[in-house]
Amino acid sequence: MKCEEDFRKKLGKSERLEALRKFAGICPTWASKIMRNDWTEEELEWREAAESLKKEVMYRNQPQKAIIQEKYILVGQRMGLKSKAVFEVRTATISTWKQKFGWEKVEKAVVLVEWTKDDKQLKALVNLVEEIAKEVWELVVVPARMECGYDEVGGVTETWQKVRKTALNVEVVDPMTPVGPKKMPLILCDLKPGSLEKMMEYLACAIPGHSLVDRLRADVEDSEPKIKKHRAN
Repeated sequence: MKCEEDFRKKLGKSERLEALRKFAGICPTWASKIMRNDWTEEELEWREAAESLKKEVMYRNQPQKAIIQEKYILVGQRMGLKSKAVFEVRTATISTWKQKFGWEKVEKAVVLVEWTKDDKQLKALVNLVEEIAKEVWELVVVPARMECGYDEVGGVTETWQKVRKTALNVEVVDPMTPVGPKKMPLILCDLKPGSLEKMMEYLACAIPGHSLVDRLRADVEDSEPKIKKHRAN
């Protein structure tokens, strides 16, 4: 059976014939069976059992997915944040990142994306959003960090708006949305990595009333007593 599998997967027609001729000199009975596809009922049962065992072993050897325990999550790059609701994606693994997790418990996702004109990076981000959208009820794309010219922001926005045609549960926040006391465009707001509180405030401006904002606010409030206690000591 192993020889047959190798022949079928690795060899062309002429190579298979030559290999079978050589194999016939060693084990003519099995070579004949392979060429005629002639198996007894008992041999077929053993073959099916072997295939079943092989599939079971391959399934058990697959990397186990980490089940996301949060209902509302934030996904993004270079955030430097500590929260069970925040998931950071590395550029090198962006194409396979989603497959590492089980998404059964996630209801809503917010994906923080850089507004870029770089075709390769933009395509990778769009693919990531489309893949995550298949796993959740609702997904919101939030622009952060303008990596293109100010006059190019509209073109990048148009690209993201096209995603809504293929993923109906995706919403895209307009980067030109006026926020704050000065009503400046969202994309021009300074969003520095490493501060969960600043991130929560940024998202509160971009997606006011979203469940994720309340989830992150809870983490910020939980961390405040620890910070004050540390300073007091």
